[in-house]
Amino acid sequence: MGGGIRLSHPRWLTTFEVHHGQVEKYRHGRVFLAGDAAHIHSPAGAQGRNTGIQDAANLAWKLALVVTGRVGADLLDSYHDERHPVGAAVVRMATKQTAIGTLSGPRRPCATSCCPWSGTSTRSPRPSRRDRPR
Repeated sequence: MGGGIRLSHPRWLTTFEVHHGQVEKYRHGRVFLAGDAAHIHSPAGAQGRNTGIQDAANLAWKLALVVTGRVGADLLDSYHDERHPVGAAVVRMATKQTAIGTLSGPRRPCATSCCPWSGTSTRSPRPSRRDRPR
């Protein structure tokens, strides 16, 4: 970018690597997986905590009904069916957002101007005619 900044003598260098994945089943007998134990992905999109909380909420009310004897234990089978597709969608989207956000080279300007959430754009948006002061 030609900013004239030169960095030298770093005290510490590190790399960032993104891991992503999802377990096949959210239930294994009496063991239930939720949140990061069930799905792991990049922080892009900031959906990890919310997804984990939603997993826990979905499971909590079902466990409460089963433990108190109001419904049969087969209700717990629906936890995987309801939450696995949500986790899969979050992992897919976060992976795509990370790929766009970490583009470099000639494709980077396109990513930042076409997808403002993917990184910082150097171009400021031009107001439309109706948004301009009169």
